[in-house]
Amino acid sequence: MTSTAARQQRRALALLIFLLLAVLASVRALAPPAAVPADAPPTIFSSGRAMVHLRQIAVRPHPAGSPDNARVRRYLVERLQALGVRPTLQAAQISAARRHVPDALGTPPRTKAIVNVLARLPGTKGSPPTPNNGGDNVGGSSPSGSPIIGGRGAIALVAHYDSVPTSHGAGDDGAAVAALLEVLRALQAGPPLRHDVLFLFTDGEEDGLLGARAFVDRHPAVRSLVLVLNFEGRGTSGPSLLFETSPGNLPLIRAWAASAPHPMGTSLAYDVYKLLPNDTDFSEFKRARVPSYNLAYIHDLSTYHTSRDTLANLDERSLQHHGESALALVRHFGNVEVNAEAPPPAGEASDAVYFNPFGALLCVYAQTWLPFLLAVVAVAFAFVVWLGLRRGHIGAWRVLAGFALYVLLLVTSVAVPALVWSLVRGMYGDLPREAALALQTSLWYFVALVALEMGVFCALAAPIIRRLGALNLALGALLAWLLLLGLTTRFLPGGTYLFTWPTLASLMALGATFTKRPAVDSDGPVSMREATLLTWGALPGVLLVAPLVYLLFVAMSLALPMALGSLVLVGLLLGLLVPLLAALFAGPRFWLLPATVFVVSAAAFIAGFVTAHGR
Repeated sequence: MTSTAARQQRRALALLIFLLLAVLASVRALAPPAAVPADAPPTIFSSGRAMVHLRQIAVRPHPAGSPDNARVRRYLVERLQALGVRPTLQAAQISAARRHVPDALGTPPRTKAIVNVLARLPGTKGSPPTPNNGGDNVGGSSPSGSPIIGGRGAIALVAHYDSVPTSHGAGDDGAAVAALLEVLRALQAGPPLRHDVLFLFTDGEEDGLLGARAFVDRHPAVRSLVLVLNFEGRGTSGPSLLFETSPGNLPLIRAWAASAPHPMGTSLAYDVYKLLPNDTDFSEFKRARVPSYNLAYIHDLSTYHTSRDTLANLDERSLQHHGESALALVRHFGNVEVNAEAPPPAGEASDAVYFNPFGALLCVYAQTWLPFLLAVVAVAFAFVVWLGLRRGHIGAWRVLAGFALYVLLLVTSVAVPALVWSLVRGMYGDLPREAALALQTSLWYFVALVALEMGVFCALAAPIIRRLGALNLALGALLAWLLLLGLTTRFLPGGTYLFTWPTLASLMALGATFTKRPAVDSDGPVSMREATLLTWGALPGVLLVAPLVYLLFVAMSLALPMALGSLVLVGLLLGLLVPLLAALFAGPRFWLLPATVFVVSAAAFIAGFVTAHGR
């Protein structure tokens, strides 16, 4: 290896290490905010104070209809009374069958008794009470009137207090229940709001959203709601992510971005979740066309609906994030004019594109901008191709060949780890649900599969780059990104940000490279200066894609075919890094990079096997 090639490889390796550190920083930025101790000032949300409630709620499993469910309900009533509000119970017998699943035998659907707990914090605006024909009263309310709601302009905070029979329900959904009790206390400690706040603790969510359905269908207070905030847990840690809203969410997202201290979420999740059969209590309020937010933490999926969903496994920071988001949103909407600043009825505004470029920094813009942004990126691509052709740095047929070969690289590098994982998973045979969840959420196996994919991509890309040229392959990869931008604009608009800004940044860097490079007859090797510039152009893609790869793993686990989403994103990201790979492949020892990554993959597979058998 010549000294020049060795020096270039060392510099390229330094760039690669920088990118790996950027990946780690972007993933670490997903952490929820720090827990706040119990001696914090009374007007702020304190997870330390909320944990006092959770210790009483998550003692044992408390499914709907059980004695422990009644125990939790009594605790809620006692705490609400101690906070100076009058709780009301809505008792109902409601069908446990899903609305869209008819009984083929014509037998009456099974009904289940549920009891919702409601309490109202009255606002200063004031209005006549609504009749209560939705259930029985406790806490001193009169039979002829309900203290639940004071008229138009009420905001509802919702969490369910039942658990599945196998779980203590600390994460799902005890932390949210505890958070709402602390939010109520914090609101009382500050200046009163103009509008009423309804605290709704639903029952029977785990049996089919029964409590939320009873409230929406039978309780008159639903007519008074202008906003609903629902809080869930699909695990026991991680940030409280906004993963679903009512349609026409642009005003909601802008208000969330302006008021929440740590807003985290992505419009891609909003679009994807609409395609899934999953439901939470939020679904019933969306059906009622009430503007709504749905927030949840999703880390530690292996604890979800299992015996490991306990207080000991709950991250207090997740509870803190739930509560501070709820408190900030309620204080924002609790003082605005309902007819002027409150969100319009669901569906009457544009949807938003929103995402976190890094940590809790949130970017928001209307989906009406998407056709314009697609046109800008397409024009930029055409200009860069024209510039490269004019100056002789690329060839038209070589770019098309680069596109075809990149697609082949992407498919192959995804297929190999997917096949290996199916073989590894088959080695364990049939596992109980908790053991299967633990295996599919193994971080070691996730690292092993990603490293294997990177090794396959690098091993196959090295000879292609040497024969075709790095710039032709890089433009071929960007053509694939442009096509995906067009497809998401049409079918998955919430995910367009993922392709808009990385593609545009890489095209700008490539255009600058073509401008500065002297005109030649055909494309030459990428210099270290050019590789550095193009790597900086790929940095927005790294910061946007890497955290999403991790979140997809956290949300979907390694269960096939859901795991393919993370692998495809890794392959797409590698397409942006082709110029850097070309610099790493300089000289005769181009095999060092793929060999090193394969060794890392093998070590991670061994660690995954050892830790899985150690459980």
